[in-house]
Amino acid sequence: SPASKKQKASATEKFMMVLVTLALAILFIPKSLINKFEESSADSSVVLIRFDGTFNDNGQISANKSVPLLKSVCGKPTLKTLVLHLSSEGGHAIEGERVASAVGKYCEKKHVIALVESSCLSACYGVAAKADEIWASQSGYVGSIGSMISWVDYSVALERHGVKEMVLTSGEAKGPSMGRQMPTSIQVQDLQSALTSSGLAFARTVRESRKGRISKDAPIEAGGIYAPEQALTLGLIDDIKTIDDVRDMFGKDMTEIGPESTGSPFNHVGRNRGEELFYLAMQKAREAIETSK
Repeated sequence: SPASKKQKASATEKFMMVLVTLALAILFIPKSLINKFEESSADSSVVLIRFDGTFNDNGQISANKSVPLLKSVCGKPTLKTLVLHLSSEGGHAIEGERVASAVGKYCEKKHVIALVESSCLSACYGVAAKADEIWASQSGYVGSIGSMISWVDYSVALERHGVKEMVLTSGEAKGPSMGRQMPTSIQVQDLQSALTSSGLAFARTVRESRKGRISKDAPIEAGGIYAPEQALTLGLIDDIKTIDDVRDMFGKDMTEIGPESTGSPFNHVGRNRGEELFYLAMQKAREAIETSK
């Protein structure tokens, strides 16, 4: 009958509308929410998490993403082994410190393996040292334990464009203005003292995390970088293995979580403060020149 045909057509239209709504909803689900679904499904006994790039707030490796992930993954009773796949030359110290602290705090009852295939330096090695074992490939370099400040002086370039800065301080060791002035001899001594203290504290933390496995004769306080064979002899790593060895070892029991869950791996590291000021000064100088014409 015409009435039944209308009802069937109406039901078909409603069904199609539901399908379209579901399709659109799936398309616009935030990637972070999809990652959470992927992470919650990682109920296997072995989980590998990739950390790739520079430790940087909201950057390639971000503590804001990594810490909650480690808490979630290590909180699963099914997890027995956690593999930290580390590939980083370091970055912001506080980011590495927070991630290392999370490994020690949330994953203490799990067997944690740090796997290094290219390099794991500075803040990255601070994270690796929290693992029960550190494995590295034949191309995996570790070390660079310490603190560093890089200095680029843009003052001459700024002056050429009519930009000069006067800085008044309450004491002779206060300052200097990063990137715009070279430090005085007193400021250099003050900064060097602070850096040395910070670097030695970092080295002590690494030795404590490795629980005596690093040789007392290993000069890690000097901040050197070590090839795998050197690192193995000095106790900075425990074995030489690759990702393929790990996959063969754990097989289908291992779930892998990509670097997008620990940060934004495709982000470019932003300019430092000195570079920002330099480019701002250049822009202002160009504007002044154009106005004067």
